[in-house]
Amino acid sequence: MLQKRSHTPAIAYPPVTVFRFDEATFELGLTSFEAGPEEPVRIYDAARTVVDLMRFRKRLGEPIAHAALHRYLTTPGARPALLLDYAEALGEMWSTLSESVRDNPRVAP
Repeated sequence: MLQKRSHTPAIAYPPVTVFRFDEATFELGLTSFEAGPEEPVRIYDAARTVVDLMRFRKRLGEPIAHAALHRYLTTPGARPALLLDYAEALGEMWSTLSESVRDNPRVAP
């Protein structure tokens, strides 16, 4: 995932699909971890990943998006409100995501 005005890297293998995100929301849900000593890797948190899968479900597949949403919502410590916050900030999927979260029987009210 790249910011809108970033240079697209040329990668021959493995096959890669580039998604461009608006600069205003690029940092939303971005976190990092150390892959090795002094090797920080930036990744999106689980909630942002689920929202992005829902946003791109037509391209990536609805079964994948719905499975990720279900898995996230049934994970101990899941934060459904964070999903909705991200969806609202990204201006995407608000009604679809809120219905899915609300209708999940495993999510406490």
